Amino acid sequence: MKFIDILFISLIVAIEPIHAARKSLNFLMVGDWGWNSENQSAVAYQMGVYGWRIDAQFVLSLGDNFYEDGIDNVTDPLWNKAYHDVYSASSLQIPWYAILGNRDYHVDPQAQIDRSFEEDESLWTMPSRYFVFNYTLPSGDILSVVNIDTQLLDTDHDDTGFVYENPKWRTVRKTQLDWIDSTLAEQSKVATWVVVTGHYPIYSVGLNGDNDVLLNMLAPILRRHNVHMYIAGHDHSNQYIAMDDGITYVVCGQGAGRGPFGSEGVKNMGISASTPFVKTYSSSSGFAYAEVNGETFNVTFVDTSGNVRYTGVMNNPHTAEYRASISSGSTHFRSSRRSSSSGGGGAIAAAVLVPGLCLAVVIVLYVFRETPPVDTFLAEISRIGKTMVNRAREIFHPLSEGEGKIRAELDVSTRSDVGFTSDMDRSGRRQNVPPRELKPQGKYGKPKNVFAAASTPVGAEGVNDPRVTVSHTQASQSKSSESVSTV
Repeated sequence: MKFIDILFISLIVAIEPIHAARKSLNFLMVGDWGWNSENQSAVAYQMGVYGWRIDAQFVLSLGDNFYEDGIDNVTDPLWNKAYHDVYSASSLQIPWYAILGNRDYHVDPQAQIDRSFEEDESLWTMPSRYFVFNYTLPSGDILSVVNIDTQLLDTDHDDTGFVYENPKWRTVRKTQLDWIDSTLAEQSKVATWVVVTGHYPIYSVGLNGDNDVLLNMLAPILRRHNVHMYIAGHDHSNQYIAMDDGITYVVCGQGAGRGPFGSEGVKNMGISASTPFVKTYSSSSGFAYAEVNGETFNVTFVDTSGNVRYTGVMNNPHTAEYRASISSGSTHFRSSRRSSSSGGGGAIAAAVLVPGLCLAVVIVLYVFRETPPVDTFLAEISRIGKTMVNRAREIFHPLSEGEGKIRAELDVSTRSDVGFTSDMDRSGRRQNVPPRELKPQGKYGKPKNVFAAASTPVGAEGVNDPRVTVSHTQASQSKSSESVSTV
């Protein structure tokens, strides 16, 4: 074994204690991914690598889960071709908390909910159209994630306008808004961090811009309960927006490499009210991961080459005093100021660089057995550092030559079976796949089960240790739908 191989193995060994002693709850997020494309596979590979590196506990799936038109039923072939066969790394065999997007409404949105209750489905978790789950952080603090269905709030889109045809749609919308309001009120009493996920962005400088319906109906509820973050997809881009209302708005909707790109992709830059508050924007395919502890909430964007594009930081948790004031009915107040977002590599960069440099110094001193001249010492450190960077690129680079099959030496569970299929061309579109036959009604046809299980909500059931409680709207399912607990 070469000396440099021993050095690299030593680096991994040095990183592992930091990995094991991590003091945060870490998770992944990705939206608009189910295109069964090469770009999706490249994103999936990096999700597998980073999922291992940060010890991710779950994935937030932000809607438009299956292109072009959602899922037909619980046994649709896309469950394997666009989901299980793509996100096959061992580090991604964790709960996927999913919400619906507009494309998921094209055929049968209820099928994605029903899939959660299939006996052979252990990852997909969508117990209803909207639901809440809580995780206990290593510090004992609580992260609460409230997941909603924005398609039932804003129906004025060319592919979901059929919702207007149902005379109950206003009642259904009000029911969900009331549930969001009451759920956030309850979660604010116990949670250190409160996050809301919905497919449509509230603010965006991308193609779709700011959503007036959500600004009028949803945003006031989020502000009233001092929500920390709203996470969305829909716009095929990655954005981190630290608005002046105290809420951070994240768009993570480029999980499959779909357009538009260029100026069309940022057509609302300068038009959106969020323009002065945008900390980062990228149309590159990728995903994001979060690191959450009792004091900070970091969100980092990663592209298909594994490069960290941006890290945003929040440090305004709801303190015990704040939560007590909510429980006692006192006036709301912000527990602390949010820090400015900043670029950077986050915890992973620090975890690699610090022990790596220390190891390089130790090895150089060991080789020379005495303190070398300064110029020799620095030259040797530089050489080792460059070699380590090149080896890291070789190991973690997602695509090899030829047909684009994936390799990974670090974790064999992320090797070669992560998602490339023979029916994809180099643009990422599937080949030789006939279009779906839709009902001849409207542009996309009228889907099934639009309002199934979309009413009669139940409130949050509180925190049920050891890890998570999922509370959701009631529905008739093959499994109990009152509470789903996951370790």
